Amino acid sequence: MSARGDASIDISLPGAPSLPSSASGAPSLPSAAAAPAIPSKPSGPAGPSNRGTSKSTAARTPDPVGELHFRVSLGDVAGRQIGWFTECTGLVVEWDVFTYEEGGLNDHAHKFRGRAKHQNLVLKRGVTYEDNLLAWFLQCQDHAERKDISVELLGPDGKTVRSWQFLAAFPVKWQGPALNAASANAATETLEIAHHGFKESG
Repeated sequence: MSARGDASIDISLPGAPSLPSSASGAPSLPSAAAAPAIPSKPSGPAGPSNRGTSKSTAARTPDPVGELHFRVSLGDVAGRQIGWFTECTGLVVEWDVFTYEEGGLNDHAHKFRGRAKHQNLVLKRGVTYEDNLLAWFLQCQDHAERKDISVELLGPDGKTVRSWQFLAAFPVKWQGPALNAASANAATETLEIAHHGFKESG
C-alpha cells in the first residue's frame, strides 16, 4: 500500500505467460495489427471506349439511344414550312399471311406470305397560330399532293442513328385539340398520313 492509497495486485495463473507491465504497473495489451492497404482504382478508363451510338470504326459495340430525339422532314406544305412534332408513330410493317388447310394433314396448316402491310404515319404536335397541317389536308381534297417524308432517329451528339423514308405520302386524317375548360394540358393536333411503304435510308 502506497502513501496515496493505490494498490497493485498481481493475479497470475499457473503456467500462463505473463503480460508485460506498463510504467504504472498495469499489464499492457498488445496493439492491433494495421489493416492491409487497399489498392485504389484508377480514376478514368485505361483506354478509349469502344461503345457508341453512330457508325464508326472506333465504336465496335453499339449503344441504344432514347426515343425522344428525332427529326421529321416534310419540306414545304401548301407553300409553307412545317414546324416541329412532339410525337411520331406508325413505323410498322408486317406481312399478310394466308392459311391453307390441306385435306388429310391434321398436324399443321400451310402458311404463305402475302403483301406487306404498312401502318399510317401519325404526327402529333402542339397547336400554334400556324395551320400548315390542316392546309395540307384540305389541299388534297381534289388531288392528293404526295410527298416523300423522312424520319430520323438522332443520338445524344445530334448525329443520325437510323433513318426511314416514307414514299408517296399524303394526309388522310386531321384531328384537332380536345377542348376542355378544366384541363391544364397543352392543345395538340394530329395528322395521319398514308404512304406506299417506307425504306431505310442512310
